[in-house]
Amino acid sequence: MSSRFLLRVGFSVLSVAPILSGAAWAAPLSDAAVSDVYAQAVVRRAAILQSEAGKPFPSPVCGQSNETSTCFLGKLNHALALLALGRSTEEIASANADIETAIATLPSAPKFNMEEESADAGEGGQPFHFMRSGILYRFIRYFGSAGSKAKSRLTAVNESTIDAVFWDWANSDCRLSDTGATHIWTPWGSENHDAQHDATCWEAADIFRQRPEYAGRTYEDHSSPSEQYAHWTVYLETYLRERARWGLVEYFSPTYAHYTLENIYTYADFSDDSRLRNLAHNFLELWWAEWAQEQVDGVFGGTATRVYAKTIPNGYAGQGLGWMYFGKAGNADDGRGPGIFPETMSGYVPAPVIADIALDTAGRGSYEVDARAPGLAVEAGCRNLGGMARGAHQCSVNPSANVIRRVAYVTPQYVLGSAIVAKLPAPQWFAGSSQDREAGLVMAGADPRARIIAFPLAIADGGKHYNGLWAVQSKGTQIVEATRASYGKNVSGMRVWFGAPLIKVESNGWVFVRGAAYAAVRPAFGGYHWDTQDPGWLVADNAASPVIVQAAKTDDYPSFAVFQTAVQNSELTVNGGNVEFVGLDGAGRVALADGVGRINGTVVDIAFGASLRSPFVNQALGSSQIAIAKGSRKLILDF
Repeated sequence: MSSRFLLRVGFSVLSVAPILSGAAWAAPLSDAAVSDVYAQAVVRRAAILQSEAGKPFPSPVCGQSNETSTCFLGKLNHALALLALGRSTEEIASANADIETAIATLPSAPKFNMEEESADAGEGGQPFHFMRSGILYRFIRYFGSAGSKAKSRLTAVNESTIDAVFWDWANSDCRLSDTGATHIWTPWGSENHDAQHDATCWEAADIFRQRPEYAGRTYEDHSSPSEQYAHWTVYLETYLRERARWGLVEYFSPTYAHYTLENIYTYADFSDDSRLRNLAHNFLELWWAEWAQEQVDGVFGGTATRVYAKTIPNGYAGQGLGWMYFGKAGNADDGRGPGIFPETMSGYVPAPVIADIALDTAGRGSYEVDARAPGLAVEAGCRNLGGMARGAHQCSVNPSANVIRRVAYVTPQYVLGSAIVAKLPAPQWFAGSSQDREAGLVMAGADPRARIIAFPLAIADGGKHYNGLWAVQSKGTQIVEATRASYGKNVSGMRVWFGAPLIKVESNGWVFVRGAAYAAVRPAFGGYHWDTQDPGWLVADNAASPVIVQAAKTDDYPSFAVFQTAVQNSELTVNGGNVEFVGLDGAGRVALADGVGRINGTVVDIAFGASLRSPFVNQALGSSQIAIAKGSRKLILDF
């Protein structure tokens, strides 16, 4: 590995001895191949800029009678691209005009309110901290009077107005009392909103402490900008250490992961505190290392939470950025989202060992991944309500409770993932953890639609469900079921999504699927039907029936027909509420009975004795050190 890579990643590469097996010692990508990854990432980053400049998302065009906060967000996102490109004085002027219009109009846009505590928390509610503040901060840091990319592309008037907008918000919404350790696991509303709120307070203080006209002011809580900056910096250092030790609550959400990560990119890019900057950098390395080992051809296949049904056909964690870094699934358009686009402009790129894990699909072989996630609520029945003052009572998470074990089986042809969760009533879960969990299969081929996803059917059409799934998984065999009353909320049975590229054959109660891999799906009993409104969904006729998912590599069977025969010859036993299936390829006897999973008669242990365990990423339970390794590349992240 070249010295340039050692310097670039910003921490030492040490000799470590994590729990490793076979695939971790596969021949790594060459240094030349990794260098090419970084060179192509620069090209793809430029393509994203051009794409956003040419066809902005969301649209910056506001209707005469239907002005929404979304279109003004579109103006800011588009302006960021135009300022970054700096192609002409006309485009720079146009960007500044849009910034001026947006920041002048946003406070009166529908569902937008500068005061966080009174912001509309319903669908479409848009408080200032939500995506907007991060873009405004980057305007100043990249293109303001002291801009790191191009000085004074942002007009002095706009820079001054952005300062004032930050002050109007932060003056009352940022309090030193919120930087106490008790808030680390007491998110404001949801994990991503909490992260965005905290980042906005840090960004505001960073701006004010460097402005003579603001540096001497005091907030409503009588603190100074310098005090705010110092306290939020220390708080965020603790936040990152804790999340690294125990995990994120909203793990790998296709929608919300980026909303949290964007703030961590901000600290890695702009903090002048070396501890915060390095912690943020290391956290990004950790997130992308986990992503890399649970994806195939650039599509994340591990289990996730807060997965909206509308995102299932083609949405996945890491979308856009994964394409930029590694050039697999997706295209430049995927990087245009305002929750993603600012991250594409970051100086961060994943370390060589992560690129190696992400791209050497064949060399990784087949392996299992175990990871824990927090989700137990401290106060049973507690629900964060939108609009609550941050200083008021909020729901807390017990980070060290062993309640969620994320499992994935990764092969060169598919990834199968599910969450094994403690059998707890719905009120004992933190809502941001239990909302809209899914389980399922992603096939190789860089087409995000090539997937089979088990997802509970909500009682209210299109509604959200909470603690809706129980699951058990061994290698390529998975059984999932909808939770029972009192354990789940807004749950009414099981359904399964089949992506458009997959070829389906129905026989003897099974739906057999051919793509880059083979798969078979069936409700254990009661049959199924296809949703007439959305025929991609298979719906179990009996709401109590678990669903069996069996995946296999095509290399392991002479033909698709032979695979189908093997599945149909495997023993399936239904005894009351107990379903047992003898899985293929050494999976063993996989059973699920009323939320309790067993493999070969042994109950699956949710507390598996570590925070992360795989051939590539390993962390002892609650440890501040994570070992990442593949072949000769070895890396320690120290939090």
